[in-house]
Amino acid sequence: MKFIITLLLFIPSLSWGAVSFKKGERVDSYKGIGWPTIEKHDLDAGKEWSQSIDTEFSRLGKSSHKFEFRALDCKGYDCSRGDFKGSFGRTETYISTKEQGENWYAWSFYIDDSELTYSSESDDEGINNHSVQFGQMKLNKENEVFPHCRKYGGENVFIFQYKKKFKGLAFSRQHCTKKTVVETHETATVIPENILFNQWHDVIIHAHWGNEGFLKLYINGDLKYFEEGFITNQYSYKGKSYGPSFRYGIYQNNAPKSFNGKVTAWYDGIARAKKCTDKNFSELLIHLGYSCNSLSDKDNQVIKPNFIEYLEYDDDNSDDPNDENNETNFNNDDSIDKSKYTSIASDENFEDGDYELMWFWKIFDEEGKLEQDLYLGSDQANIKNGILTFTKLDKSFEMEDKIQSKNRKKINFKTEDGLILISANLDLASDGETASMVIVGSASKDTLGSYYAEGPWDDEGKEIIGIKFKPISK
Repeated sequence: MKFIITLLLFIPSLSWGAVSFKKGERVDSYKGIGWPTIEKHDLDAGKEWSQSIDTEFSRLGKSSHKFEFRALDCKGYDCSRGDFKGSFGRTETYISTKEQGENWYAWSFYIDDSELTYSSESDDEGINNHSVQFGQMKLNKENEVFPHCRKYGGENVFIFQYKKKFKGLAFSRQHCTKKTVVETHETATVIPENILFNQWHDVIIHAHWGNEGFLKLYINGDLKYFEEGFITNQYSYKGKSYGPSFRYGIYQNNAPKSFNGKVTAWYDGIARAKKCTDKNFSELLIHLGYSCNSLSDKDNQVIKPNFIEYLEYDDDNSDDPNDENNETNFNNDDSIDKSKYTSIASDENFEDGDYELMWFWKIFDEEGKLEQDLYLGSDQANIKNGILTFTKLDKSFEMEDKIQSKNRKKINFKTEDGLILISANLDLASDGETASMVIVGSASKDTLGSYYAEGPWDDEGKEIIGIKFKPISK
């Protein structure tokens, strides 16, 4: 049986919060204006404090959507990202829409920084680059259409993020093309640090999504950002149309190990409308202290974007054996400590020849038992005089949650002292965040004449990437 307690707001026709009970488990939810159901993100840390409906604090009425993120909070894939478990994490919601055409959006947020603390204030670089994000529009399925986007986490149509070095809350945008990824300059600060925390801020966005559109961002009624032209990709994938979808909450990345505090944020008045004059939306603005006609540039300080192209992607020649990027000589790289692997070193030498490189993904449980041994696919390569040259790259397994061909072809390879030594940035189940890893094996053949090497993908050594070098008979 499902019991629902409805918490009426000061403006009951505009928004409400609800706490529901399903099978005895408390599930907090929040409903906005003009939006469908707002749901927890699958990677929400899921702690008892992560999300709740706060009935004592709000921007408009009697409740708000409260988020609390504590150091090391994470779940699932987020826990395997970054330099340590908990470097990445989130408490976040998403709204399953595909925004198109012209729309208006509004929400209010309040960030408490009283416990944004660090155990060591001397960790200047780590503290300055610690990113905490508060709200974004993200394009769904963009990695399937633009696979090179995955390295950078997909197309963030816009994102609000705080870093100490930004000296406030920055607004940035990103989009993918067929060959590149383009991003606005990240230091476009829209709320300075001295007024960011411990007070409510109102966000209003007027956007026309697509190739010939516009984006206007208002903070507390003042126009802070304006852009015309290409705003976001919109496309069809497997017969469905895709546009940006909205997410809000708290999302952290690149936290330093010195971060030992928490971040708390409240959201209220989550609204959307086709026109500013739509009844519920315009009434919301009035209750916030604005009107459709009062929104303007009040301080003559409108940010106009400066875009930077930062990824060159060559997809045309990735299977070309004459492509110089397919050949990598590891002989001058001493980054792998061979002394750690003396126990598996062989008296034999790796034999030159043509090989099928068969890729595997293994997962072990808490007790060290093998839960998954998944064969992903295979490439072909020639190995001669210690140099590996790819002759064929199989792109059939480079989509989401697989190792991308553009990363596989750039592995650093060498064989010496009876060992196979490989280092690379491999994109496995990472949603775009590649990480440097080491793969090591013995130069001894198995009974079928194959070699095998493997290495841990995650910090705990529970996820393994394995490569079998199977000789190709001629």
